[in-house]
Amino acid sequence: MIDVCKCPNEQDEEEVIFCHGMCGLGTRDPAEVFTNINAFLNINSKDMVIVNFELSVGSPTPAELWAVLDGVDGISSKTYDYTEGFWPTMKEMQNINKQLILFKHGGLSCLNNPNSNGCVSNIEEFHRFAVETKYSFESVEEVEDENNSCVEDRGTGGTKEFYAVNNFVENNVIGSPSEAGSETVNEKVFLTNRLAECEAITSFKPNYIAVDFWHLGDVIEVVQEENKVRGA
Repeated sequence: MIDVCKCPNEQDEEEVIFCHGMCGLGTRDPAEVFTNINAFLNINSKDMVIVNFELSVGSPTPAELWAVLDGVDGISSKTYDYTEGFWPTMKEMQNINKQLILFKHGGLSCLNNPNSNGCVSNIEEFHRFAVETKYSFESVEEVEDENNSCVEDRGTGGTKEFYAVNNFVENNVIGSPSEAGSETVNEKVFLTNRLAECEAITSFKPNYIAVDFWHLGDVIEVVQEENKVRGA
């Protein structure tokens, strides 16, 4: 997930940037970030990236964000533009040379009227297609309490093709991520058991996992092993 903000630049002109909850915190240039993503996808032609943007400070619209991303070489041609029906499998995405799916939540709602002013078809409303677990945990113990941490929170109602399991711990400082918490919840046994428990409790098969500090623990190994089983 990436927070999208609209903040004043050095010339006091508003621009779309990536930040974390407030202007000036964790600021990144969207064009630079997606230039790096495009380079990664060029090298890894069988990989796919799903991004869930949270429209945050300054009320940026999906159209304003897409105006920036569309200017990055390779992003438009790699982005899947959903129309109707079931979402494609990874193999089907590869067959049509698409490697990027863009979602958003928060800010301007495009849920009931995706063609309204400020909405774009390239960035879909996340909770139109996904149901997710609770997303605020202040301790590892809260994550371990699967009877509460696995149940549907946002995106309930209707038929959904994505079940997003949130698997992270926040500090009590402006929702900043807990590195120590991630070291525990990203560990292989913990994460594997959590995904199995969430599936048993909800009858939804997790296919979207949100973590902090992905390089800590065994997130990549767990995901790759699960994908191999599902693709067999």
